[in-house]
Amino acid sequence: MAIQLSLSTCCRSGKIDNGYRLIEMVSSFNIQGLELEYRIHEEMLPDLQTALIDHQMPVTSIHNYFPIPLGLPRNRGSDDLHRLMSPDKGERQQAVEATKRTIQHAETLGANAVVLHCGAVPMDAELDRLYRYYQRGKIAAPDARHFVEHKLDSLREQRTPFLERLKHSLELLLPSAGAAGIRLGLENRFHYHELPGYEDFLTLFEEFKGSPVGYWHDTGHAHAQEALGLIPAGGLLEAYGNHLIGIHLHDAVGVDDHLPPGTGDIDFNALRPYIQRNTLLVLELRPGTPDRDIEKGIRHIRTVLSRDIP
Repeated sequence: MAIQLSLSTCCRSGKIDNGYRLIEMVSSFNIQGLELEYRIHEEMLPDLQTALIDHQMPVTSIHNYFPIPLGLPRNRGSDDLHRLMSPDKGERQQAVEATKRTIQHAETLGANAVVLHCGAVPMDAELDRLYRYYQRGKIAAPDARHFVEHKLDSLREQRTPFLERLKHSLELLLPSAGAAGIRLGLENRFHYHELPGYEDFLTLFEEFKGSPVGYWHDTGHAHAQEALGLIPAGGLLEAYGNHLIGIHLHDAVGVDDHLPPGTGDIDFNALRPYIQRNTLLVLELRPGTPDRDIEKGIRHIRTVLSRDIP
């Protein structure tokens, strides 16, 4: 079966301030839909919506927070503009209201899902030290493993109140998501202190069983955490594949991700058992990726995944 593949606008949106031109550019690839994301300013929406109609290009998903509000400059767009698990009640309220706004846009544009980043525990993550171990080829050494376990233990000690606040924020979003028919995809993150983490999704999915809340898998983020020895290889999909809403598809070389599929270390065949007919597949490549590399990445994904989808 031929897969339905979408492309995230992130590969072009950071450099283009004309909504029509943005859609015109990304629609030229062999794709069946688009994911709109947080680099798009509200000023671009009228032309963007016209272009979507003219090019008959569906929007399959939207990455929170969308769009950048009129009161903010174009360079302020961020997936972490507000934190759904913030200790500050006012910021959490901002995060909920801004996410509701994204959900409303998703409904208007005919999308199926909104992808959520939820925040991080403000701990001393010592990321530079972690990546030095990896870059020097010592991530499996006893000293590095002791460091990783110590940091993960510290995270476990601090994360509970943040997860509780996240649950409360998600509860406030459920009526809007349910009424709009929009699924909320909680994405696995790149850094280990960003939540939800590998051990957190189970609690959240049990809490929100039967709701629109599900799992959004990012291939490069998962690969990086596996390379650092933070999570078991293939563990995220094995544990949460039955909650899967969609996948951000990109390749990685070690911890360098958002590369075109087929140019890195990831075996995309491993995704095939988890992909169903309603799984959203979104190619998410770094800004400035050349057209020819985007085209090669699309061909690679189609070659690997277009067989025997259940």
